[in-house]
Amino acid sequence: MYYTYMLRCADNSIYTGMTNDLEKRLENILKYIKMSLKAIIDNLFSVVFKGIHFVPYDYSLFKKAITHKSKSKDNYEILECIGDGYLKGFIISAILNVYPDANEHFITESRITLEKTDTLAYLLDSEFPGLAELINVDNEIRNINPQFKSIKEDVFEAICGALISYVNKQRNNLLYLIKDFYVNMFVMHIKHMRSNNQAINTNYVSILNSYCSVNKLEFPIYSLISKIDIGRGISFKMKIQLNNTTLIEEDETEKLVKQKCAQSMLNYLKGDKKYESDNDLNDITWYIWFLINF
Repeated sequence: MYYTYMLRCADNSIYTGMTNDLEKRLENILKYIKMSLKAIIDNLFSVVFKGIHFVPYDYSLFKKAITHKSKSKDNYEILECIGDGYLKGFIISAILNVYPDANEHFITESRITLEKTDTLAYLLDSEFPGLAELINVDNEIRNINPQFKSIKEDVFEAICGALISYVNKQRNNLLYLIKDFYVNMFVMHIKHMRSNNQAINTNYVSILNSYCSVNKLEFPIYSLISKIDIGRGISFKMKIQLNNTTLIEEDETEKLVKQKCAQSMLNYLKGDKKYESDNDLNDITWYIWFLINF
């Protein structure tokens, strides 16, 4: 038996089709539907303002929040700044929710971890499914993973900024619900990290400095060796020197490679055998560098 079906699309156009397996056809359609910005923002409002009849009627701020400067001068940069400022407070509240006795140092270092590009890019994908596909950016940039990941971080902050700005103009008495939404989001993420034994404090540069201070060691020296375009992005190579030890690491940004150097040096100083077996290539690179220079 064949069925004729009609679907109303986000732009109010009608899509008509025919099938003898309606359930399977619907499953296939849903698999390939690209959610509209309106649908994503409407869903966001329904979650944040649950139980309150408050829906957006102007989506221009949210359109700006997903527009990169490569596409328009009217882009997300200001909204990103607004969102970044508010998110710092939301993240601190989430940390104190899970770790009520945390001291200032722990809060600061944990906040830095939760503000990392990887974390915010991950949250954009998990909390706003389909939004990354709608980001208005040049395809050349989209195809470079490190750069696009950084843009997803920006958009996560910009969406927060757009939500704050919109509600502040329309019904500022509801701003507390936005805080609750983001604090709960980060509380869940922190608890997920804890249940998977992931360290919330991963500012290894700071941890290494503290380790050196406690153990009365010289502070490490970081030197950028090279910055090379490898086709799929930029590769940064950096060395770290501490006392008579030099290690070399590579990563996709200067900030990440510095953290990686500090983490490797910490593992080395603590005699972590796992580090030695997992990073044989880096050890060999360091050994060759040592022979050449000494």
